[in-house]
Amino acid sequence: MTCRLDNPIPCAGRTRANAVGPGMWYSDVGQTWYSATPEGMLACTHCPYCGGVLPMMGSGESTLRLIDRALAEPDDEC
Repeated sequence: MTCRLDNPIPCAGRTRANAVGPGMWYSDVGQTWYSATPEGMLACTHCPYCGGVLPMMGSGESTLRLIDRALAEPDDEC
């Protein structure tokens, strides 16, 4: 699975990064994704792990809709 604009579930690379460190997170205030690197924080639109477009989640309500939709989809890679 790769990161997609319409799917907030992270790819395997983003999941691993978030498990061992600050990884990546979405700022509601700036409506921007940030990645923590040894050089500092970088704003990004594409996942540095899989290259997919990061989901622009917006409000909490729209995020929950995206999560529900993504969970309803079958995962072909399992």
